[in-house]
Amino acid sequence: MANTITAVVPKLVGLMLPKLRAHSVMPRLVNRDFDTLGAQPGSSIDVPIPPTITTSAVTAAATPPSTADITLDTVNVPLSSWNEAPFYMTDKDLMEVEQDKLPGVVEAALASIIETIDADILEAAQNGHGLADDQGGSVFNAIADVTAPQKLLNTNKVARGERYCVFQEDAEANLLALEQFTSGDYVTGFPFESGDTSLTPKMGMMWVMDQNVQTHTAGTGNGFLVNNGDGYAVGDKTLTLDTGTGTILAGDTVTIGSYNYGVASGTSGAGSITLNQGLLEAVADNATVTVIDRTGTNIGNVAFHRDSVVFVSRPFQASNAAIASQTISDPVSGLSLRLEVTREHKRDRWSIDALYGTKVVRPEGVVKIIG
Repeated sequence: MANTITAVVPKLVGLMLPKLRAHSVMPRLVNRDFDTLGAQPGSSIDVPIPPTITTSAVTAAATPPSTADITLDTVNVPLSSWNEAPFYMTDKDLMEVEQDKLPGVVEAALASIIETIDADILEAAQNGHGLADDQGGSVFNAIADVTAPQKLLNTNKVARGERYCVFQEDAEANLLALEQFTSGDYVTGFPFESGDTSLTPKMGMMWVMDQNVQTHTAGTGNGFLVNNGDGYAVGDKTLTLDTGTGTILAGDTVTIGSYNYGVASGTSGAGSITLNQGLLEAVADNATVTVIDRTGTNIGNVAFHRDSVVFVSRPFQASNAAIASQTISDPVSGLSLRLEVTREHKRDRWSIDALYGTKVVRPEGVVKIIG
């Protein structure tokens, strides 16, 4: 049996690749430049963030001015997620592999782990967003709704190009019904296939439907006011609040002045909150801080720049204790998985596992689209 399984594993890996690519959406859209730096569970990488450099007027003089020191900030991304999808295969399943057919149990396990990875990246994106576009009860009902997230990315001075908008099925249905968006008379190119690797930009972004878009349960905060006699300046992230009741949670979106901000850490009752990005306008004492709540939940459609979200996936080494073990590092989907067979009591256990980490490293480059 061991010889049979050893022969089956390479063929099974080949059959798995097309399905792997079809289910994978987010890993191919985000920054994958740091894959070579991780090593094992518990490892982490430091992602460098470009500094802010100030331009100044030039004054000719005998002595050149001193150049300010530049310190690179970093964001730590731990490889903290180690997940597996285990299954068993019957003799019939093994025969299907020999006949170049992918057994249903293998396809289900593969879909499960890839969708888990996809959902983890989306959850990180929606919880780590900088600004948010509140579109009321439904997303993309008008052409102004389509352009609004792009405007917020521009407000945050996010680089053009490699911008994506990822949304769930209800938002897709609205887009497809919006003639100004779908008509070739306006802008060409509208690929919705999640497996398409050559997405065409439209209205400044590439558009992808993803069935794994997450829903965030919003805090119950009500009646919060800024508690600072001097108010807060542009760029401030930590705000002290008073008079409020209920909770403001990490991942919530709050309205302060003219903008909606993502919350990095919240409070229960009066206390301090920290925003994912600094204020875009000064806020006075007693300014209202409102939690955006759509019947208790917020759907996390997101628009983002590729470099704002990092995903690191590292292949495991083959296990010497396993009956058979093979790594799958797919350059198209950007995923690294391991297919492994181990012996239990009188039966063989198959599993697909993955080690990875994901994090928003530039919140200003992620806009949550709330409907």
